[in-house]
Amino acid sequence: MEKKRKLIGVCLSHAYEDINSSLLPALCRGAEKRGWKLIIFNSFNDMFDNDKYDRGARSVFDAVNYDLMDGLIIGSDTFYDRELVNSIIRSCEAAKVPVISLGVSLPGCACVIPDYRDSYKTLLNHVIRDHEARDTFFIAGVEGEVHSDTRI
Repeated sequence: MEKKRKLIGVCLSHAYEDINSSLLPALCRGAEKRGWKLIIFNSFNDMFDNDKYDRGARSVFDAVNYDLMDGLIIGSDTFYDRELVNSIIRSCEAAKVPVISLGVSLPGCACVIPDYRDSYKTLLNHVIRDHEARDTFFIAGVEGEVHSDTRI
């Protein structure tokens, strides 16, 4: 009997953005090397406004059949709608599907979180030392968001 190929789901928003558009091909290559298949669920909205458009875009994640998944990767830092992220995780737990969270540490998930503090410090040191900037301003991001807090 032929061995069943593993199916890994990937849930994220903004697949077209630089970080995601480089991540997805890398995930596909890694999965292919192992004989696995990926199925990608993407929304072009990050669910920031929670309006009718976000609610409509969110429905793509209703199409995930957790009973078919052998694992799920969620780009947790691509969604502002924490309830959506928690709902996906709860559905995985109910179906006993292991979850990897990208960008945000979440209970019940293996987490992969990039640490770019050293790079950010190097950038700021360059601006201050090499360009002699004395009065610097920057936009850190959305208050309470993990990467924004790190930048501050």
